[in-house]
Amino acid sequence: MLALILAGTAFAVHVNVAAVDLVPGQPIVADQLYDVDMPEDLVADAVSNVEISELVGRVPRQLVPKGSLVREQHLFEAGTAAGPEAFVPDGHQLVRVELPSGADFPLPTDRVDVWVKGPEGYCIAAEASIVAAVDGPDGAKMVKLGNGGMSAAWVVIPDAAVERVRNAAKRPVLALRNAIEVEKSGRLLCGSKPKETP
Repeated sequence: MLALILAGTAFAVHVNVAAVDLVPGQPIVADQLYDVDMPEDLVADAVSNVEISELVGRVPRQLVPKGSLVREQHLFEAGTAAGPEAFVPDGHQLVRVELPSGADFPLPTDRVDVWVKGPEGYCIAAEASIVAAVDGPDGAKMVKLGNGGMSAAWVVIPDAAVERVRNAAKRPVLALRNAIEVEKSGRLLCGSKPKETP
């Protein structure tokens, strides 16, 4: 398919393509990539003009499907440690949240709101938090995509919300965050006052 699109086009830019699915949090190895030359206007934000050796060891921040161009926006900064810790910025911690038995969501890199039960009922302790890993049926922490049967999710939580999540009266509830959702009306953040109805 790629060959048909590029037929008769002048090649200008050297780019890297995923030979397999690149898993978030797992360092890239050389045989997971191959090189192609493509028209510059098609790959403006791709990782271009670099040797594969320069990408070896870099850590994807999201799933890069097989056959996709590897773009700088897909990768963490060079030198970022592999594994779930790659997703944890300063001022945040990884917190393990138990899931209902046999859960098949959320998956690594999903965004979730973390709901906890407090004195006033349920509220959001941390919103749009990223899931860095899940525990599989055997309890092993995985950053790759699972096939259901997960027992817990490792969620990146701001320092200010960690104790509220860890000390919740009941197991925190994870709700998938719609990627295009911007308006948060009706979502009560813990510690905030309920909105007055007009």
